[in-house]
Amino acid sequence: MSIVISREKLLKALGLDLDSIIEALLRTIAPVREKTEKILDSYTIYPKSTVEHVIKCEEPYSAVVLTIRAEYHTLATSNLRAVWLYSQDGENYDTIEDSIEEMHFVDVSFSPGETRQRTTLIPLLTNHIKLVFINTDVNVPVVVTAWASFMR
Repeated sequence: MSIVISREKLLKALGLDLDSIIEALLRTIAPVREKTEKILDSYTIYPKSTVEHVIKCEEPYSAVVLTIRAEYHTLATSNLRAVWLYSQDGENYDTIEDSIEEMHFVDVSFSPGETRQRTTLIPLLTNHIKLVFINTDVNVPVVVTAWASFMR
């Protein structure tokens, strides 16, 4: 002999309310920005040069919100590019070329003598990400400030 009981009756018998459970679950899984770190602070990147920053995520974050501010020289002719490289072990990273092919990059628009800012969302596919900031200009430096905000 089997007894059939509805889900609603079972929850009520257990003293649980389905609406309250759903609300709690939604609060738990909603994206939340946890912390923000300044990863570059008015850092000068010389012509055709790069600077790297490694992010190691030990907490269960789902994404990084990367904000980049580029201060362009009055003689600037090209933009700043940020590329993110993934690694499973923190030692062996994707190549810049493969990451660009996968569209794991963002270009900060430029205008000579102006400051531009761009924000992008980077999904955390692995626990290790290397950010590579590339000054594509061949003649003048660019001054870069960047922040990384971590989202659950």
